[in-house]
Amino acid sequence: MRELNETELEAVSGGATTTEYAILLAQPASDSTADAAATSVLKTRHDTAKNAIGNIR
Repeated sequence: MRELNETELEAVSGGATTTEYAILLAQPASDSTADAAATSVLKTRHDTAKNAIGNIR
């Protein structure tokens, strides 16, 4: 992926500043991190329940 120059950046971002554009680019990363954390919690709950059921048998 190549880096955009100032003119391209302004055209793509609709006139937003470089800082605003960087914030917009960072948002999907934070969403991905939240998804990964939620997935981890759900997997742990599942594994715990599965092991508890296995221990009863």
